[in-house]
Amino acid sequence: MSILDWEGFDQVVTLESENPNYVYVAGGGATTGGGGRFGGRTLLLSDSDTWTVTGLASLTTFGIGFAILDSETTDHTIGTWGDLTLSRLNHSTTQNLVLKRGATTLFTSANGLWTPTWHHIVFHCTIHGSTGSYRIWFDNVDITGGLVTGVDTSDSFASLTQFNFSAGNTIQFDVDDVYWQDDLTYRGELRIASLLPNGNGNSSQFTGSDGNSTDNYLLVDDPGGNNVDDDTTYVGSSTVGHIDSYAMGNLPSVSARVEGVLARFRARKTDAGARNGQTLLRSGGTNYVGTSQPELSTYFGHRKNYLVDPNTGVAFTESGVNALEAGQKVAA
Repeated sequence: MSILDWEGFDQVVTLESENPNYVYVAGGGATTGGGGRFGGRTLLLSDSDTWTVTGLASLTTFGIGFAILDSETTDHTIGTWGDLTLSRLNHSTTQNLVLKRGATTLFTSANGLWTPTWHHIVFHCTIHGSTGSYRIWFDNVDITGGLVTGVDTSDSFASLTQFNFSAGNTIQFDVDDVYWQDDLTYRGELRIASLLPNGNGNSSQFTGSDGNSTDNYLLVDDPGGNNVDDDTTYVGSSTVGHIDSYAMGNLPSVSARVEGVLARFRARKTDAGARNGQTLLRSGGTNYVGTSQPELSTYFGHRKNYLVDPNTGVAFTESGVNALEAGQKVAA
């Protein structure tokens, strides 16, 4: 039982092309990507935008943690998990947080909870028609007074296969540092930091858009969002087995632990033939690759997360992360 996945949105260019299990539906509002709580980018939802994570393995026990910046003065929904909705941030009067199952209110927080600054919410749940449970932390404070048990948390859904964050009409808010898990372990407020290439790695076998294989990291160190230059600077190869890897920047100061590392790259194929790519993480002098995935003619994101250091088999350390290389491999 563990964390399943996470997203900090810093390196996301377009949400619908980042992961096949991410479904972004634009309403009438703004594009995604505001100012993150530690810099970088966010999931910016506005005027009926929705971001849905699908493909969950029918979870009956789950947890979701996320940061939110919300300055609205009207009631609205934040997100939906199966039959449960976290919503009604009543800024205009009581300023509280409400959990509902359909039209039934399960929990209402104390008044005066909300302010128009970054907050962090962790929500745990077991789905069952009579013995379900839930628990909510707000800014690392348990606001439900422990795990609430013996609750009906299921109407139509006996398990969780997807969840979403959604903004109603005329509503706008930012979400950042989202993670989800298949257990009730409290992991608290997690920061998802994005590290960019800042030096040559062990392998430089791709050819850059500058016509050589020297200092390839300079061609792929774009920050996310609108700053990605796509076909202006890039590296590429059609030779199966070729690897390009890069030294990465250091983590921000870590006060407790590293929960995991996600290796990712964004690529497209430029010929008519079939091409496959793999993520690459180099730790302790050994290369570790992700699942071979087909490339498309349009840019698409590839990613693999690691909950432990593949070289040691135990949790990552700050120094271990700082020594990692990341990159990509031509798989086929």
